[in-house]
Amino acid sequence: MFNTKFITFVVLLFLTSAFFILPFSADNWHSSDHKARFLFVINHNFIEEDMVDFPVLFKALSESDTYWQSKGNDDGNDLRIFTIDGIECPYEVVKYDPVNYEYIVYFKAPLIKRYTDTEFYIYTAYSGEGNFENPKNVWKNAAGIYHLEGDKNPRTIDSLLDNNATAMNGALPVKAVIGEGYRLDGTNDYLVTKNSLGNNVDYGFSNTLTVMTWANWAIPPSTGNNWANVLSINANNAGDQGQFWIQHSQTNSYFEFAVQTGNNPYTRRYIQCTKGSPKQGQWYFIVGRYDGSAIDIYINNNLGGCNRSLVDNIRAFESRFETNIGRWAAGGGGRYFNGVVDEVWIFKDVKSYPFIKAIYNNATNYNNFTSKSQAEKIPEAVIKNITKPELKVVKVIAGDIIIAKTDELTGEDIGIKGEHITKVNYNGKEVSAVRFTKGTHEVKLDVSNFGMFTQRDVKMRVEGLPKGASAIFSPQNQIIRTKETVSFNAVCTINPEVPEGVYKYTLILYNNLGILGQREIYLFVE
Repeated sequence: MFNTKFITFVVLLFLTSAFFILPFSADNWHSSDHKARFLFVINHNFIEEDMVDFPVLFKALSESDTYWQSKGNDDGNDLRIFTIDGIECPYEVVKYDPVNYEYIVYFKAPLIKRYTDTEFYIYTAYSGEGNFENPKNVWKNAAGIYHLEGDKNPRTIDSLLDNNATAMNGALPVKAVIGEGYRLDGTNDYLVTKNSLGNNVDYGFSNTLTVMTWANWAIPPSTGNNWANVLSINANNAGDQGQFWIQHSQTNSYFEFAVQTGNNPYTRRYIQCTKGSPKQGQWYFIVGRYDGSAIDIYINNNLGGCNRSLVDNIRAFESRFETNIGRWAAGGGGRYFNGVVDEVWIFKDVKSYPFIKAIYNNATNYNNFTSKSQAEKIPEAVIKNITKPELKVVKVIAGDIIIAKTDELTGEDIGIKGEHITKVNYNGKEVSAVRFTKGTHEVKLDVSNFGMFTQRDVKMRVEGLPKGASAIFSPQNQIIRTKETVSFNAVCTINPEVPEGVYKYTLILYNNLGILGQREIYLFVE
């Protein structure tokens, strides 16, 4: 049997005139739980073609940076990034160090434009608890992404799968191009990748690949080990058998890239970079590509050698093929590199030259490739109506019983009385609770808008009801205009299995902008 209670809520949603002078409206504020945002821009002068799903580097490396000035209580993984049109961009946190003000992120841009700047909003100062990081969706067609960050020593986590890279024999993290890399001593230091079972990693190549990394010699290259390997997948029991090699010529005069294809007999081809010799103390961005018909190599975004013919699928993975950073695996290890290696990226497709060039410029010419605006605070309308809801219950009436009465000017409770109200103890505090028997009750809620701009698709919900209790509102959404009142009907059910006692729940008025107002209510089930 239904027990009908007509409950009237009068809601005051105050709005200051400051809203009218803001340069934007609440309508394009994409994340109402974040109190600040800033504009992040990619300079189109560094972009040579439209690119989809591009991994953009964003970093904040000083206390004065816009991010650190606006972050609030963020802990690194609770910012959100949107295109100017409101498309959310997944991101990966590479480094978060609030003590030294170091924050490094890669996010996936759905489109980077050739002829106009590409703009994003980065939202900070999150007001809740959450983790919006989504690294697995940042790297399109990647097989392995290793950032080589020292705070993850001795492991450098693969961003995509569970193929970790472990530093061996004392390899140590040091400052590098993007955050940290690993200093390898040229004697026995290296990193090796393994899957979650401790086995060598099969990256699933077919007939294309792109591999990228950064390297910096710590000694004159000519004094290092011959054919020094920066990154390779080589058999652990034989030389020149594997899948690919980023290495040097015999006396380290040039960089080399090699790929092995076919199926017994195998074909292995080298290509040398002839744009200059590596030198001690300089960073080099090394990229090798194979497109199914030729291999080529890029050094610091310059084409070093290209279109050396090579066909067939990349040699199929074998369990003895070991991915090493800083050496090759043959004969228990050799051809050790003496220097620093940073950022190892392995892709299963062929990246274009404009893509490679943009990656290089994003890292090395960051302050011209990107720009940031000053942070802007969430609009006043959103502050008042979402993050600091000014919901005031002026009267709540059940039948002829006044449940709550509030001063319309101050919002202070001035009287609570009636047989449906009882004083109870909740967590050591005496509160006034609405007393209901178990069963089903019909409730009517009248919500009035005295100052907020017209809001569409306004909805009601409750949070915190005990298991076995529910409230279903109708209609599901409405338009609430300034100085107008809308009504919601609710069917509230308290099932027999709900234990007797006191519960605190929250009545919430909301729409796509977030919470417009909320009120905590105590329920006494008898």
